[in-house]
Amino acid sequence: MPETKLAVSPSVEQDSQLSRIAFKAPVFWENDPELWFFQVESQFVIAGISNDSTKFHAVVAALNSNVLSCVRDIVKNPPLENAYIALKDRVLQHFAQSSSARLPSTQKDSNL
Repeated sequence: MPETKLAVSPSVEQDSQLSRIAFKAPVFWENDPELWFFQVESQFVIAGISNDSTKFHAVVAALNSNVLSCVRDIVKNPPLENAYIALKDRVLQHFAQSSSARLPSTQKDSNL
């Protein structure tokens, strides 16, 4: 069966391209990176961004130098496939470790 392509009007296609160009991720939230990724992924949906490379570079552009230094290896040499997922996983892993490292001192303070 031949594949049928739907015709997309030029204005719809132009709007889609403009939303991709206009996309700008919010500043990274070190205190809640998981929620930040939820927000960014919602913005990807709204902007019609599904390409892994576009997602990867949008996130890299939104990260500050402290965060980038923690994921330097992935940023400098991203995997050929699923680069966005690799970056996201590494950022979440790093901040989960940072959060758990801070937890004991918070618990000690509450015991005083």
